[in-house]
Amino acid sequence: MKRLIALLVLPSLLLWYGCGDDEDPPVGPDDTVPTVTANTSLAGPSFSSADESVWNSVAAKALDISSANTPKVGAPKAAAISDSIYIQAIRTADSLYLRLKWDDATFSVWKDHYATVTSTPPINFVHNELGYDEDQLYVMFDDGNEGWDVWNWRVLTTGAGGLAEGMTYTGSELTPDEGTIMVGTENSALFGTQQPTYVHADTSEFTDWLLPATPSSLTQTYVNTTGWTVGQMVPGWMIDESVQNDNDPAIRRKSRFDIRAVSDFDDANGEYTLVLGRALNTGYADDIDLSALNSIMAKVGIFDNQDIFSTGGTSRGFTVEFTFVLQ
Repeated sequence: MKRLIALLVLPSLLLWYGCGDDEDPPVGPDDTVPTVTANTSLAGPSFSSADESVWNSVAAKALDISSANTPKVGAPKAAAISDSIYIQAIRTADSLYLRLKWDDATFSVWKDHYATVTSTPPINFVHNELGYDEDQLYVMFDDGNEGWDVWNWRVLTTGAGGLAEGMTYTGSELTPDEGTIMVGTENSALFGTQQPTYVHADTSEFTDWLLPATPSSLTQTYVNTTGWTVGQMVPGWMIDESVQNDNDPAIRRKSRFDIRAVSDFDDANGEYTLVLGRALNTGYADDIDLSALNSIMAKVGIFDNQDIFSTGGTSRGFTVEFTFVLQ
């Protein structure tokens, strides 16, 4: 008899479990498009530092970013392992500001540097084009026509000058926006030799990664100095910091360098903090007019110590596309 009761109760239990809450989440991957919302109630940062107090009142959105996949523009979900980038945004009446934080174990700024191979006059160098490159970040806005409006920050060749570079990505081609001026210029070798054109004037003990492009800080008399050590490095790029403070950026910087930047690298914790800002409507044809939009699709990419955009070659990549709410 007990066995018969059990057999009668079992179908009822199965039916009860099968008719559970209709609002249970679906089984399978979550394909919900993430949303990043700009704060519209605050004034923008002054770019005095990457850690201004205004950001304390802005919510941060964490987005997974590939840490085991080359940073190709497509297929960001193919990564086997993920970590996060944290995004904050402020929209004022005329500008958009982003603050981004991400982990990076190394501060990679020795792009195309020179290294000493003999330290007695005449001093000899080797030009390391294939060695360390530079850390980069890309913010990409969908233009709605199979292209992207790109903000490209590079820790050395733009960030050291307080700017990011405006670009356009269309048809697998990444091209700079209008403007011929450069923030960073190569410290190129003379006559095909391994010697850098300039070293710092603060004696041969100078080991900083940044070579300011001002006459007071440069010299070509390094062959007559002493105190060099084998392996000592000379920057491969010179940075023109005056471009950031140009009194008339519309004439010189144009849309190529109409994005301001300030950054900080935390050596102890291996973390970048980067603030970017640009006018909502720059008036240039190669920049999306963000002032006319309530939202836009976007994605962010991190390149760890490399600069090959379409073919990869690093352990970082892009987030999934997300909805960026501007109003």
